[in-house]
Amino acid sequence: MGEVAWTFTDMSRTTRTIPAWAIVLCVLFIFFCLLGLLFLLAKEERTEGWVQVGVQGPRLLHFTQIAVTSPMAVADLNARVNTARAVSFQAGQQTP
Repeated sequence: MGEVAWTFTDMSRTTRTIPAWAIVLCVLFIFFCLLGLLFLLAKEERTEGWVQVGVQGPRLLHFTQIAVTSPMAVADLNARVNTARAVSFQAGQQTP
């Protein structure tokens, strides 16, 4: 029986920006006191994109793209693919 190859490609990106509410509050409070500048220290992380998961066997080729919205989702999908790799490897070892 042939080998099964699993692929995992991360095509997501994470950016850190100043949220719009922090800019608005900074502009509003800058005239009352200089503490309004502290609102510019607020940061927001945004993850967008997808991961591509593929499986290739002797008579099988399938790729899928899954949208992700956080780095934790990317790590979770990577762990699931690694589990599928381990299960398929063990199944291949047990076949006579």
